[in-house]
Amino acid sequence: MTRATTKRRTASIWKPAATYVNIHGFTIENSDGSIARAGIRVAECDYVNIEDNNVSGAGDWEIYTSFSDNGLIENNVTSGSLNQHGIYIANSADNVQVIDNTVYGNAQCGIQFNGDLSQGGTGICSDDLIEGNVIYDNGSAGGAAINGDGLQNSTIEDNLIYANTHTGIALFQDDSAAGPSGDVVVGNTVVMPGNQTAIEVESPAGTNVVFNNIFIGTVFSGFGNRRSRQLFGGDGAVESICVQQQLCAIIDESCAGHWRGHVRWPCGAGNGFGWKFVRTGCRGVSDN
Repeated sequence: MTRATTKRRTASIWKPAATYVNIHGFTIENSDGSIARAGIRVAECDYVNIEDNNVSGAGDWEIYTSFSDNGLIENNVTSGSLNQHGIYIANSADNVQVIDNTVYGNAQCGIQFNGDLSQGGTGICSDDLIEGNVIYDNGSAGGAAINGDGLQNSTIEDNLIYANTHTGIALFQDDSAAGPSGDVVVGNTVVMPGNQTAIEVESPAGTNVVFNNIFIGTVFSGFGNRRSRQLFGGDGAVESICVQQQLCAIIDESCAGHWRGHVRWPCGAGNGFGWKFVRTGCRGVSDN
């Protein structure tokens, strides 16, 4: 194992400006507090595989990549980030696959994708895959289990998300060139505590599709202004959202209409994007 240190950054494994590198089988523990930033840091490296590592307790991120395309982050355990995220994919990352990782106990997000327009590049993360991850007990300092700032034409699939303090899946525009567009959220199970939302889509730049997910919790604010925590439907708490039916939604920048459980709600039929929450089984909802 190697440790690389600069004036402002300390990482246990740091690979700058390389290609076709495998980082495999390391156990990295920050028991002495000397890893101030990243457990594993990859910068300006394409085709890097980070697999089968166990990284815990780093200052900011357990695994961090920057300006790195075509990477694979698979079957890692990332836990206990003191300040930020378990896995952080930064700076316009394209064709990155984050698969079958276990991510828990991090101060902010479990998995964060960030377009980082302010840092240069396109400001968009595109054609990425977040699949099969188990993400729990994150977000004591804020942030979603899966956070996508400027994530486009990407797939979030078959993840298990539970016991996180804040939002389950959040797609939005903050420090990126544009909001979500062309994203597919499918087959995820999201169990939310308290009054937090299972999924939020903010400032979409195009059409995004959400279907065949299971969302379970107490209160959901849904699609719209993720900062307002606004309830849709206005009928108080809901116990669950069509957990026994297909859940399908289409969200676009023109707010032309949204689908849920085979039920279409035109823009303006409720608050925000016109998404209406109903109780389990969508009873009492017509399709007109």
